[in-house]
This record gives sequence, C-alpha cells and structure tokens, in this order.
Amino acid sequence: MITTSVPTPVAGALPEAYHEVLYWKITEKPSRLIFVQALALVSFFLFGLLFVSLAISLGKLPTSGSFTLSWRESGVLLIGIVLTLVVHELTHGLVMRLAGATPRYGIVWKGLMLSATSPGYAYQRNTYVGILLAPFVLISALAVLGIWLVPGSPWTALFIMCGALNASGASGDLWMTQIVLRYPRTARMLDERDGLRVFVPNGPPSARMRSNDPMDQESKRQPAKENQMSVGIAIGVAVGLALGVALNNLAIGLALGVAIGAAIGTSLDQKRKHRDIANRE
Repeated sequence: MITTSVPTPVAGALPEAYHEVLYWKITEKPSRLIFVQALALVSFFLFGLLFVSLAISLGKLPTSGSFTLSWRESGVLLIGIVLTLVVHELTHGLVMRLAGATPRYGIVWKGLMLSATSPGYAYQRNTYVGILLAPFVLISALAVLGIWLVPGSPWTALFIMCGALNASGASGDLWMTQIVLRYPRTARMLDERDGLRVFVPNGPPSARMRSNDPMDQESKRQPAKENQMSVGIAIGVAVGLALGVALNNLAIGLALGVAIGAAIGTSLDQKRKHRDIANRE
C-alpha cells in the first residue's frame, strides 16, 4: 500500500502562484510623510470637534463655561495620551495575533511613529483591512462610551482628547486601507513597519520572497506617485488652522491656508515634472 503525504500549508505563507505588484512605504518620500502628518493634524481638529459635538449632544459637556485642569489632571491627561498611542498599536497587534501572526512592536524614527508589524506573514485582503481599521473603530467606540459614562467634567475632556488623537493617528491606516481595497479579495498583503507589500495571483512567484526577511528586500515595482496638489492643500489647511487661531478668525485662516497650500502644491508638482524629465533624459 502506497501512501503519499500532502504538505500542510504554513499559516501566513505566501502562495506560490502569487507575484508582487506594489511595494508602498510611507517614509519613502518626504512629501508622502508630510502629507500623512498634515492629514493627521487636520484630522485631530476635525475629530476633536466631532467628539465635542457628540459630548454636547449627549448632555455630557456644558455648552458654556470652560474647564480648568490642575497639575494632577494635566498629568492624567498626559498619561491618557501616551496610553492611547500605545493601545492603538497593541490593538493592531491583537488582531494580527488573532489572524495567526506574531506581532512585533517598535518605533519608526524617521517618521516618529510607533509600529506594530508581523514580518513575512501574508494576510488575506479583508483580514488586513480589519487589522488596519481595528484601532480606529474599537478605541473610538471606547471613547464614546467613556463620554457617555462620565458627567461633564475633565474626564470628559480626557476621552475627547484621546478619541480625537486615536482617530487622527489612524490617518495612515485609513490611507493604506483605500490602497488595499483597490486590489481583489484574493490578494495577499505583507505588513511592514512603515508600509505594505501587495501580491496578487496568476503570476510567477516572486524570487525576492526567498529571503528569510522580506522586509529587507525591495520591489522592482515603483509605487504610484501622489497628487502633489493634495499634499500642498493638506499642508495649507494645517497652516490655515494655525492662522485661524492666531487671527481669531477660522474662515480667514482657512482661506489663506488653502491659497498657501495651492501654491505649495503647484511648486511641488512643477519640481516633480522637472525631475521626471531629467530622469528620462
């Protein structure tokens, strides 16, 4: 009697009939990193207004007056901010572990970002989307619950601050989500400390995946170029918010910021065109 053994697929292994189509790194270009940081800054104010409005609508925040924070309460707020950043990455790691991977945590010094990653583990597209969105959804829900459970007090301000910080900190996750969703459900995603790699079926396996650590490899596929105008506008909106606060007129500040952003975007776009022409020559 002859028996044959069928090799058991290793969890998280990249299927052989897949090839790499994208290698995207948030720290690869200064303009990309600036865009995400500017987007996070703008999102912080927007989500802050959203959480404040929610607290007022729930009757948990006075519509007039102001809070004063003691040294003790300021310390609690600072601890809450640090814990929010840490729990954000731990949530990524928890969902990675539930998917079968072993997360690693660290700091991306180039972008001053905390990271949770799982080198070499290939996720299905929808699983990876869940990993990206988990902190945004879960911690935002906890912030709303906290606002609901406490009366109008500095504790409410703590949950508002932590909720806005977490949501704005998910700007990079949301951006990566819209990139991932461009690919079919059969695609596989390899997470990296500062980006991701995308593999799709119906092609030869990537020879680059033979390395023990795929994070050390580089793809021949060049990532798509960002819209330089959107980068400039994001920077401009951030500048506009600062001007609005300084001038005590948010409308004028944003108008000036958009104008500044458009000028920056135009300049960046022209520089990229000149660089592309020089590279072709």
